[in-house]
Amino acid sequence: MSRELKMTKEEFWHLIDEMRAACGTDMAKEEHWIVERLKTMGSEQIIGFQCIFLSYYDAADKYGLWSAASVVAGECSDDGFMDFRSWLIAQGEKNYYDVLKDPDQLSHIKMDEYCFFERMYSVGYRAYEQATKKKPYDICPDEMVKRYSAEVTKDIVYHPLIEYPMDLKETSVAFPLICRKHNVKEWPEYNSGRTSWNLNNPRIKELWEQGKREIKKQKNRNESVR
Repeated sequence: MSRELKMTKEEFWHLIDEMRAACGTDMAKEEHWIVERLKTMGSEQIIGFQCIFLSYYDAADKYGLWSAASVVAGECSDDGFMDFRSWLIAQGEKNYYDVLKDPDQLSHIKMDEYCFFERMYSVGYRAYEQATKKKPYDICPDEMVKRYSAEVTKDIVYHPLIEYPMDLKETSVAFPLICRKHNVKEWPEYNSGRTSWNLNNPRIKELWEQGKREIKKQKNRNESVR
């Protein structure tokens, strides 16, 4: 490996915990705090933080989690899901891992009516630019992030349905707690038969159809134990 990270995943999550302890759920304060803290740590540490962040961010890029985010947020666009993943990382290590293992755990996270944290994505880039007076171009190229993703994400356990895009009815089977909490059966979209997923995309369509089969199995299992 040609370049070693100067920050471990344990140090990364410790910084997130410090940020949360200092700022609570105030995103503006969190953003300012983490940028200022990173600036004291040196450029290699900043790069390490940003690369680890991107690894966790990419690891949460799952259609099933997107379906769950659409429930807790009311709606969730492409950009919205990007900001949701940044918000999820900012909730700390335990919440991050718990939600990927079971998105229903979102029902237990305190939300101040907003679960999108756009500017969290770029705190490392901004800290680097402010600390070094250099533009942060390519400080975390894709190949570098991928190189370290296996290490920082190896402890993730995913929910068995997290790969699949779902409509609201299917989401209510896969993740019943958040759907009951947010009364999705009262939403107009619940019985509309429409989907916001781009089924012209062959990969999405394949996962959509596969997910329907797997969720039907889950529904049958649920009914058999009643």
